[in-house]
Amino acid sequence: MLIAYVCAFCSESTLVLITEPALRSRYRVTYRALAIVMVASPATSYIFNLITAQDSYIYWAELFGIYSFAVYWVIKIREVSSIGSEKKVFDGLA
Repeated sequence: MLIAYVCAFCSESTLVLITEPALRSRYRVTYRALAIVMVASPATSYIFNLITAQDSYIYWAELFGIYSFAVYWVIKIREVSSIGSEKKVFDGLA
């Protein structure tokens, strides 16, 4: 659940550096959608555990949650790279 919190709310710290409002909004919506998947995935696997004895459903639900976190980090890396934040940090240190 905490990874969903990071995805939904801590991602805002770098979104303020994006100058285009439409792009910023698209990243925000994407992060919130991924956070919903990260919360829904363990809940779904818990429900599957209650109603069925098939481990494959539980496995796929949990795997979907793990991959949603991986997708979050891929998108976050792309976002941070596009705004050149590394250069801004290193320029500030020099």
